[in-house]
Amino acid sequence: MKNPLEGFAPLAYQRPIVSVKTLGVQVHSITDPQGIQAVLGTYADHFTKAPIDARILAPATKQGLLSVHAEQWRKQRKAMAPIFKHRHMAALAPSITEVIHEFKSRLG
Repeated sequence: MKNPLEGFAPLAYQRPIVSVKTLGVQVHSITDPQGIQAVLGTYADHFTKAPIDARILAPATKQGLLSVHAEQWRKQRKAMAPIFKHRHMAALAPSITEVIHEFKSRLG
């Protein structure tokens, strides 16, 4: 598997929450918008990232939003929030849609 996220497909597109055991660690993928809001927003303080996340993601993202947690994550998330406003996302929608269709066609 070239990409750890490939382990979730196609179930991640059929269910709101998918859990798989990878290298002895239970990993969860949440695709339901309300579930994502709960984990990343409402109940963010109740969730932490596993140390393996930093080991896997940090080389690519350094101290980026995907590999940090707790207060550092909150600060970075707050700084990034304006980018995700409707007007910005609407401008990105065509590009995002194209990438998703290409990815979907590779899933077969």
